[in-house]
Amino acid sequence: MPPRGEPPSGRQAAERPAIAGICEKSRFRYGYRRVADTLRKAAGIRIADKTALKAVREEGLLCRARRRRRRRFRMGRAGSTGCARL
Repeated sequence: MPPRGEPPSGRQAAERPAIAGICEKSRFRYGYRRVADTLRKAAGIRIADKTALKAVREEGLLCRARRRRRRRFRMGRAGSTGCARL
């Protein structure tokens, strides 16, 4: 492992374009574990999860959180139309 501040090793430098490609292909929805798993299965690259995390962080490719949908509801019972006596 190179000391802090030094560029990544040759093997790690070769993995970074593959990681960037997977992130772009998934539209930045994959986390580092899924990126590492995809690299292992599709590309046949041996990579640890933490190594993938480090590369994803340094390249700025972290998974983007989906926005939560706002729930819309009304107070009252479901199916009631109001007062029965009109």
